[in-house]
Amino acid sequence: MEADVSSLQTAQRLHPATLLQHVVSSLPALAVLLFFQSAGTEAWISIGTAVAYGLVALPLIVLRYLRFRYRVEPQEIVIERGVFNKRHRSIPIERIQNIAIEQPLLARMVGVAKVTLETAGSTSTEGTLEYVSLQTAHALRQVVRSYQREQDEEATASEEENARGELLHAMQTGRLALSGLFRFSLLYVAVIFSVLQYVEPERITNWFRRGALHPLVETATASPVLAVLTTVVLAVLIGWVTGLAMNVNRFFDFRLWLDDDKLHKRHGLLTTHERTVPLGKVQALLVRSNPLMRFFGWYRLEVQTMGIDVQEQGHQVIAPLVNWGEAQALADHVYALDAPAPMERVSSLTIRRTFARYSAALGVVGVVLWYFAGMQALWLLAALPLAGGLAYLQYRYHGYALHGDMLYVRRGFFRQHLWAVPVERMQVLYRDASIFQRRLGLRSLHPDT
Repeated sequence: MEADVSSLQTAQRLHPATLLQHVVSSLPALAVLLFFQSAGTEAWISIGTAVAYGLVALPLIVLRYLRFRYRVEPQEIVIERGVFNKRHRSIPIERIQNIAIEQPLLARMVGVAKVTLETAGSTSTEGTLEYVSLQTAHALRQVVRSYQREQDEEATASEEENARGELLHAMQTGRLALSGLFRFSLLYVAVIFSVLQYVEPERITNWFRRGALHPLVETATASPVLAVLTTVVLAVLIGWVTGLAMNVNRFFDFRLWLDDDKLHKRHGLLTTHERTVPLGKVQALLVRSNPLMRFFGWYRLEVQTMGIDVQEQGHQVIAPLVNWGEAQALADHVYALDAPAPMERVSSLTIRRTFARYSAALGVVGVVLWYFAGMQALWLLAALPLAGGLAYLQYRYHGYALHGDMLYVRRGFFRQHLWAVPVERMQVLYRDASIFQRRLGLRSLHPDT
């Protein structure tokens, strides 16, 4: 279903390929239901599950598609949806900060895209059009921009052409692979080991005995300690490989352009992401790193558009892996990134506070282990020096500095964050203290934009 600029002002349905996309997306859930049924389950239960899927899930997918409408008006975007309860959502045009266009693999094959609407001050997506034609997605972005600039008409050139202003950063294949080496993901490790619970251990060992790993399997079987170490090493390798794969999938062909007062970026292998970041909406800069990245002089540069709380959404990566000089050059298009060294440290009493937290967590774990393992839980006492070391590292790498018109805040050792916040952007400065902080004469300050 194609839509030109003028037709967006009337009620539109999603692209018919939405039906195919949602059916394919629902199949994994059906597969999981059928997979976890025991081998002795009567065949009619599996047949009943498949029939219920056909009689309930498929009609709901069709009804949701038929009941979904959207239109773009000069003042707002209106979305109507709902099968049993109809919902009417109006998103003011002036509040829309970003219109993200995403194309998963199947969507690219059929020429459609997912459009998400993000507004200023919100930590979640305000509206989603899943899916429309790629031409419609670009036309919708153009119409919204023309309304925001209070113009009657915008050229209907494709977004790809408009986005390519000054190329600021293009990630080469070698650096893309290198960036993946600094990533570690436990997600698929947990998934793999969860699935292995349903596989007999003898089948796993027999599978490894057939290949070149036969001597290692025999040695690990004879030594429980070596078996544990082998499992840990295998988990680390899987974590690194899956982290590398996820990183390559996310940042493949990463490109960043500067177009007047906006940053445009495009990246992704299986799913292509297109986003726009207005420079006037950027609240802070954020530099992420870990010990391995810092050792080799690499960093990740992001911009923050919704405050400076690391737990909130609103972080947009503008350079997945750059050295410090490249990070400063890119940041200059937004704000100066000139963090002084060394920074002012926080109170050394935070070591005692952090150590008390870690010790309390170890105590809780110790009580649980005592219930199941008895005296063996005392081995946790050996972790107390480690807790002390971690508490010192948290203090050592927690600093702040007011340099020029920027406030710099650094925090974390294993996952370090360096915020650069313009003083003029700060709206609120929170000061709070827990009962334990008050006993030590400490306070926590939280600047927010």
